[in-house]
Amino acid sequence: MNKKFTNIVLLAIFLVLVISVNIFAESTVIAYMLPLMGPIHTDRWYAAAAKAKEMGMEAIVYDAGGYQNINKQITQVENLIERKVNGIIIHATSSTALTEVLERAVNSGIKVVCEYVPVKSDKMVFPLICLDAFYTGRLCAVILTAQMGGRGNILALPGPAGQEEAAERWQGFTDYISLFPQMKVVGQEWTAADIAVAIRASENMLTANPQVDGIYTWYDLMSQGMVSAMKARNMKPVPHVTCDLSVECEKLIREGWITATEAGAPLATARAAVELVYKLINGEKVDQLTIKLPPTMLTKEVLDVFDRKNIVVSEDIKSQWEKK
Repeated sequence: MNKKFTNIVLLAIFLVLVISVNIFAESTVIAYMLPLMGPIHTDRWYAAAAKAKEMGMEAIVYDAGGYQNINKQITQVENLIERKVNGIIIHATSSTALTEVLERAVNSGIKVVCEYVPVKSDKMVFPLICLDAFYTGRLCAVILTAQMGGRGNILALPGPAGQEEAAERWQGFTDYISLFPQMKVVGQEWTAADIAVAIRASENMLTANPQVDGIYTWYDLMSQGMVSAMKARNMKPVPHVTCDLSVECEKLIREGWITATEAGAPLATARAAVELVYKLINGEKVDQLTIKLPPTMLTKEVLDVFDRKNIVVSEDIKSQWEKK
């Protein structure tokens, strides 16, 4: 009797395991890979997760912990290959270092979509959802040039070294600045998107170049570092352009320390990336593999009337995913 009962229990356990495996095999799992978590990136994750759920997919998030952690992100992709997820959406820490592992992911059957940062490959094309980086840099330059009257010294924190999107944005900026011979970039440092690092870099540049008439940074965390260094020297605000709109960045705009920022469309790019990877997973026709969204520049005068639906996640979505 006991043996018969034991066999029944074992059979039941076996059936549960088989059913569980089949359910997992039938579910569509995508990974949402970020270079680091923060207010804007976290909202992107919430938006992506909600969109994936809406489309019947499960989304899992991976955080590299910073643009400098390239090897960590490579290891994360390798783990996803082993896990056999259906799709990967990745904001890459490097435009070149991730190439080989993402090629392996595609060759293993995983659909890959890049967000913001293009990943280069001679063997395949990775779909890309991003802002128009070159045009963003150019718009930043237009505003800074107008505020500076077409002359003066500029300090710049153009972004992480080797990061394609940062380099493209910087190219757009410098191309326009070059049209004004009396405007000079007198100091620049390529650094990680980190406030403490930006403070140290800013202090070095301010020491070497005490006469500053304008500032450009790739990301608002860098602007926060620059402003901190300027305040420590009792300097007054100068025309200052950056990108992204965190709570602290908005505060600095209202206080006059930042002149303008590119608001981005983090939620729009996240949702578009999920929609694209869904189509690829399901074998649907995709007409456009590179989608570039136009930039939106914000100044103090328009902060209160700007529609934020594409940059700030709603409270109902946030409440769903903050607990996970």
